[in-house]
Amino acid sequence: MSNELTSLFTRIGIFAVLIAIFFWMYQDPQRDDTGTIVQGGNIDPLELFAGDCYLEKFEVLEEGDFMDQSTVDAVPCTSKHNNEIFAAFASLVSIESGQDVFTQMTEQCYGEVLDYVGFSDSLSEEDIIKFDSDYRLLVTFNFDDRLENKEEPDPRKPFSCIMNSRENFTDFSIKDYFAL
Repeated sequence: MSNELTSLFTRIGIFAVLIAIFFWMYQDPQRDDTGTIVQGGNIDPLELFAGDCYLEKFEVLEEGDFMDQSTVDAVPCTSKHNNEIFAAFASLVSIESGQDVFTQMTEQCYGEVLDYVGFSDSLSEEDIIKFDSDYRLLVTFNFDDRLENKEEPDPRKPFSCIMNSRENFTDFSIKDYFAL
């Protein structure tokens, strides 16, 4: 076999291996008939549904800081994770003038979290303090490309409400956390 033919086969082999690695690393999560993630995979965080969990390794952000994130590692909620989507919206329900869009999204998320975790008036203050020390609310959104300051959320696009485990990874869903 000539050197040119050997070189061609080597290049084709390397290309095939790279394609296989790409598809192995960037596979979508698999869902069962109910829509629950049963096998992990990479996905745009805004394509996740309420009840989906994902693993994210990141540095702690300061108040008001943002992180650009195009994919996350979605996993079954029974696997180690530190984030759970508890609400997802197609857009901001109503836009109030005089208040920034991020604050409005956050308020809409706060309106959903209490039902999701099973909050009731009968909870002890200790239970609430422990939950608040273990978890924090985050919002995932698209930036508004119509504005001069492109660091503002776009109220016309989808956004998700996330409960983030502050320090630890968990292997359970926080849905009905207080009902357990």
